[in-house]
Amino acid sequence: MNAAEQGTRVPGSGRHLATPRVLIFLTCFNQARGEREVLLLKGAPTKRLWANRYNGLGGHVEAAEDVYTAAVREVREEAGIEVRDLSLRGVVTIDAGADEAGRASRRVAVCFYRCNSGAAGLDDARGNAGMAADRCTARLSAVG
Repeated sequence: MNAAEQGTRVPGSGRHLATPRVLIFLTCFNQARGEREVLLLKGAPTKRLWANRYNGLGGHVEAAEDVYTAAVREVREEAGIEVRDLSLRGVVTIDAGADEAGRASRRVAVCFYRCNSGAAGLDDARGNAGMAADRCTARLSAVG
C-alpha cells in the first residue's frame, strides 16, 4: 500500500510520517575490572549534533531495512562488533518541529535496543570506550 492509499500525505489529515532511527546500548561484564560496562561513543567536536557528548551506537534506518537489521548494521559500522540477540527495549516518538515550509510537524521514531556482547570488555579497536554502567549517569552529566 503506497503513501496515498494510506492517507499519510493528505493535506489537513492530521497524520504524520515518522523517520525511523535506532539507538543501541551494548553491554558486557568485564571480568578483569569486575564491572558491567556499556559501550558509548563520544561525538567528534565538529559534529553538528551531540558534539563532545557520549551516546550509544546507532543512526538512520535505510529505506530497504527493517529496524532490527539497521541496529545490527550500526553496531558493526560504528564499533566493528558483530551482535546477535538484540532486544527491543522501547520506542520513543520525538516531535522534531515543523518542516522547512513551516507546515507539517516532523517526527522521529527512535527504537532503543540493548544487547549483551559477551566480550571480555568493551574497549574496542576504534577507540570507543567501555565504562562501568553504574558510573554512566555521573560521567554523562559531567560532559553536558
